[in-house]
Amino acid sequence: MFNHDGPSDIDTVPVTLIVTDTIRLPNWDTIHTGVVSLAIATNGQFGGGGDAGTSNVRLDYWDDPLECDTIDSILGDTRYYLYDGSFAVGGIVGPDTIIANQIFSQGTRTPSSVYQTASHTPPVTAGVLSTWSSGKLVNSDSSLAFAVKWVAPQVTQTWGSAANKTWHADQNFVTRELKVWSNDGAAHNGLAIGDAADWDVPADSGSDNDGEVDATRRLIYLIGGEYNQDGATECQDNDNRYGGMAFGYLKAYWDHDASGATPKKWTIRDSVGYGGYAEANARYVYTGWRAGELYANMEAAAGYIPWTDADSPQTDLHSVLTGAFDYDLANGDTAVMYTVYASVRNDASRVSDRIKDLASKGRNFTYYFTCCNNTRGDLNGDGADANVLDLTFAVDRIFRGGGPATCPGEADVNRDKSPLDVLDLTFLVDRIFRGGPAPSACTIAPTT
Repeated sequence: MFNHDGPSDIDTVPVTLIVTDTIRLPNWDTIHTGVVSLAIATNGQFGGGGDAGTSNVRLDYWDDPLECDTIDSILGDTRYYLYDGSFAVGGIVGPDTIIANQIFSQGTRTPSSVYQTASHTPPVTAGVLSTWSSGKLVNSDSSLAFAVKWVAPQVTQTWGSAANKTWHADQNFVTRELKVWSNDGAAHNGLAIGDAADWDVPADSGSDNDGEVDATRRLIYLIGGEYNQDGATECQDNDNRYGGMAFGYLKAYWDHDASGATPKKWTIRDSVGYGGYAEANARYVYTGWRAGELYANMEAAAGYIPWTDADSPQTDLHSVLTGAFDYDLANGDTAVMYTVYASVRNDASRVSDRIKDLASKGRNFTYYFTCCNNTRGDLNGDGADANVLDLTFAVDRIFRGGGPATCPGEADVNRDKSPLDVLDLTFLVDRIFRGGPAPSACTIAPTT
């Protein structure tokens, strides 16, 4: 009720309106390879913990005929490999540290919230791959925007020739593309761009794992726990099981001289990654997933750091992979991180060969296709497709031992799935000097 004394008096009532984008609640889908599957959501989350189904959505082998441990009386829950995860992007904003991430379904109306503002594309299988795209996502204050694309190979095959193999497909890994750009028209400096994942590789204790790394492959992986308590009831030891994630590479769409004189183009920024680590859930998860601690740990892990604790060599672990730290994102620029997620049911050698092989295959697979933009033919990486400079580059590479193309996919001008060779050179000559057909558009994978 408002009291008013008369027409000569003026009463002022302040009104605050909150304006926001259209918000869509998270929608869960599943991306499949035919061997493993992963639950994925429209807020950047994946795995889904206990909320996305009971089996066959966490890079597990529960529905695989080769999985022999699906009996509750056998120690170790084989329905879980990758329990839950999310991208983690953010930094210091004023007095606070804010990291956009949705691991463990942190939900809406929190500083870590991620909202979908544009419709996603459900899983689509075309040729040898399945893909899924999130649509546009934003962080809690809509200052940053994101887009996620998941890719799942549908075959186990190698395209290439002799030792110069160009890309691999395998059905034990999936890959993810994460795009980050400014949504509010301002520059965002000092960003951390990465992933946080809670792995529960099957273990006799339930979730106690070892955490190892392979810096050469940019890989962080966890190993299942085995205490030899199962006797004749166990069909395989759980320390033959592995799960991990590997950094693919970082590319960016940016202005090299910051003056506008050089046209913006996609550029490979980093094929090494800032680093990653495995840590105990008891230290950083059970007590609350704090953005400040996550950001500080990402900064401290400049390199690939395994889990080491003499008192608890096996414990409930999570891992964090950082593609870039202290990254300056200008308005109009886009940073893109590619990640490989893989699991192994049974590596009886116990020397981690299979998970390392999957990391190598996944990185090669991701790099070959996702570095290619627009049409094929930009061999020298100058942003222009199929011109005399690219022809000169090809001659130097093929006949004089020159350096490799900036992007293997761009160099496969005739799209025969082979490395840069005389057939690609012939295609370029025909195109440039004889009006031959233009190179085909870069797609994420061949159709055959």
